[in-house]
Amino acid sequence: MIRNFVVILLIFFVVPLWGQRVVRRTTVVRPSMHRVVVTPPRRTVIVHTPPRHVVVTRPPIYRGPSYWGPYWHPVGFYVPVLPPTYIVVHVNSVPYYYNEGVYYVESGSKYQVSEAPIGATISSLPANCSTFDYQGNTYYYYAGTYYLKIKKKKYKVVKAPIGVMVTELPEGTRSIEQNGTKYYVSHGAYYRPEIVGEEVHYVVVPNPSGEILKEIPEGAVVVKKDGDSYYKYSGKYYKAVVRDGEVVYKQVLF
Repeated sequence: MIRNFVVILLIFFVVPLWGQRVVRRTTVVRPSMHRVVVTPPRRTVIVHTPPRHVVVTRPPIYRGPSYWGPYWHPVGFYVPVLPPTYIVVHVNSVPYYYNEGVYYVESGSKYQVSEAPIGATISSLPANCSTFDYQGNTYYYYAGTYYLKIKKKKYKVVKAPIGVMVTELPEGTRSIEQNGTKYYVSHGAYYRPEIVGEEVHYVVVPNPSGEILKEIPEGAVVVKKDGDSYYKYSGKYYKAVVRDGEVVYKQVLF
């Protein structure tokens, strides 16, 4: 009796499964892709993914006071009086009036916002300043201005490091076109738009029109390239050209 019952169970449940393929599903967990973002997260982005240099037609991202803070104004902006918390910073004997990341110069009876002068030293950074590490140095960035810490509570305005990428440009940035390529100029730095993933970023590049020197610095050496003579100094190359009747030395890019 019991044997018959077992046979019936085998017929109804085991036989239908005979010959069927056993499918094993493997679940693959892919790690999320994280982009390196400097502090605070909504500020400058340092991108380690190689950019695609293409023609970018999207409008640039300009940021104003709502982004940089209530005390910020673009270069060229006039104010009738200085903020009560300003300090005086001298660079090459020229007085600048500094307040919360903004530098002013006297202009008649008013004060005009100027680019941050290279070499200016301040004791405290703007409230909305961001921090990032690049080529072994820790930089501080605020609205187109770059700082390096030179000693405890001392920060110096420096040139924009070549190769750094930012995701936005300050209001007041102007655009130029050189040899068919569009560049953006802010605080003396030149930015070229690049596509990273699906986003537009702006990478700091050398002056596309070439730096002009009236004299070759001491220590420059003469080098030959393709039969032409150039002066090499501090990793840059200069070529003697005549401009307005006098010999000057124009930086060339290879």
